[in-house]
Amino acid sequence: MSEALRPGVDAELLAKEEAVQVRLGEWLRGHLEKDERMTLLDYDRLHYPFQRLDVHCYGPIEPSAEPVETARMVMGPTFDHLVEKMRQYVPLIKDRLARGENTLIITPHLEDILDTPIAEAALYCAYGDDSFANDSMILTGKIVSRLAINGSAAVDMMAPMGRVYMEVPRTGSARNADLDDETIKLMNWSMMREVANETWQDRRSHRSNDRGKVIHQAPSNTTAKVIPDRGRSKTLVIPKADRATAKFIARYKAYAIPVGLRLGSESTQSRWALGAPDHIYEPGDLHRMMGDLAVTCQSFFEDKIVEYRELEQQK
Repeated sequence: MSEALRPGVDAELLAKEEAVQVRLGEWLRGHLEKDERMTLLDYDRLHYPFQRLDVHCYGPIEPSAEPVETARMVMGPTFDHLVEKMRQYVPLIKDRLARGENTLIITPHLEDILDTPIAEAALYCAYGDDSFANDSMILTGKIVSRLAINGSAAVDMMAPMGRVYMEVPRTGSARNADLDDETIKLMNWSMMREVANETWQDRRSHRSNDRGKVIHQAPSNTTAKVIPDRGRSKTLVIPKADRATAKFIARYKAYAIPVGLRLGSESTQSRWALGAPDHIYEPGDLHRMMGDLAVTCQSFFEDKIVEYRELEQQK
């Protein structure tokens, strides 16, 4: 019996899902060209339920050493140095969780989308407690449902560390993948409502419990773009978070720890740096922190200028 004819499977939804997955695969290929450690995961809604159009969140699943092992393999020996640095923040994070206050780990997606799960894996390892997953939320794109890292599904790598929320950001990449507004709304609305209920202080009565959350997120919702500037070096632009995203993040009322990563290759070592942690209460706080993080990450590049700003197509 075909998938569409099985009881409980809506044929129209399945057809839309299959079309979306084709576009997501095409969209992801642009990222795969940048790093051989990333490959395209087959579309198989039975084996990978997080690929379904009506599944906006997944996990947490059973604790596993895989996230840390994969991150260490991808990042190399500098991963353990990042773990030691993150360990300094663990007592503060645990105290905030107990008081119902949020902590935000923000990443800039400098060259690829692996910085978010790797930064999360470093904190997961530093935390040293399997209960971390129950308080952890990873906000990422639906595109990761088709991503494999070193042969394993990226979502399965992240899910032991927390609940994975997948949205389709309204970026140029989404437009290029021909994802229409109706489909984006279908995929995003339920997810954003649940995230808001779990993180916004004024929705405390909706929470599953009274504890705070550790939220992992890349505010730009897309990778940095290389812009060839006339008369100067190339500029690596971390796209400015759109107004809706910045306002949404500000309502976490979180203490934010910015983490910049540039993954190495066979001939170069991975680099990492932490920006100055601070509270984010207003959208402007987020923009200032991301601007400062761009300056911090400048040390990773000799041939590019790193900036956080609005891209021309965003205006």
